Amino acid sequence: MADTHDNSFRSSYGNQSLVAVTIFLAFMIFATVLYSLHIGNHMSTVFHPQRSAIKTIKLEIALANLWLEEIIGGDSDKDISTVFQHMDRCPQHGRCLLESDHVPRSDAEDLLQQISYLRTIAEQRLANISRSDNGTGLDERFDAAFNSFLEKADKVEKTLDLGGAQELQLFRTVQYMLIVLCMGSSIVAGIVFLRYKRWRLSNTKELLQYASIVSSSTDMIAVLDTNFVYLIANEAYLAAFGM
Repeated sequence: MADTHDNSFRSSYGNQSLVAVTIFLAFMIFATVLYSLHIGNHMSTVFHPQRSAIKTIKLEIALANLWLEEIIGGDSDKDISTVFQHMDRCPQHGRCLLESDHVPRSDAEDLLQQISYLRTIAEQRLANISRSDNGTGLDERFDAAFNSFLEKADKVEKTLDLGGAQELQLFRTVQYMLIVLCMGSSIVAGIVFLRYKRWRLSNTKELLQYASIVSSSTDMIAVLDTNFVYLIANEAYLAAFGM
């Protein structure tokens, strides 16, 4: 009887299809969560350090330029080594840009070469301070190289910002998908629960009807299991055997 009811439940309400849909939705939710974690991890461990690196490079070069102009302008309190300390910090920040998913490697290499070129001109200016005042050839070369550096750095920063915006939009899209999948799985789970509840109520009604028929029948009726243990017996059967 139990097998009959189970088969009836599966055939009547499509239990197998609902189970398949539920498993599929659970798999999709799991995959979406993993992908969302991957995007978030990439943004926090790769993108943000790269964006911080380009800003740090711009700051270091700006400080080096400021110290250089102060020294050439006659400020004897400034240490020449400080200029190169600021510039020498840039390559270590620029290495992570070479591995960027958003910035072309050629742009990152051009930026690092421009920093090296700036350092070379700075060395020449400091070695010939008397010929490095404003308006001199060395000064104009350095200004041109500095402006070129800013253009390359701004280009890299804009590229990173665009890539970051795309990653953020992708992350938001994945979160929306996750919300939709969770809602869908909740709806399917609700449908499964309601169908099971209806099946259980229908099964209970059938059992009550069988019990009513058996108890009210004047014929002797008894049900035994495979071990010959009584499961049910009506009043006529009990009276006939003196039970």
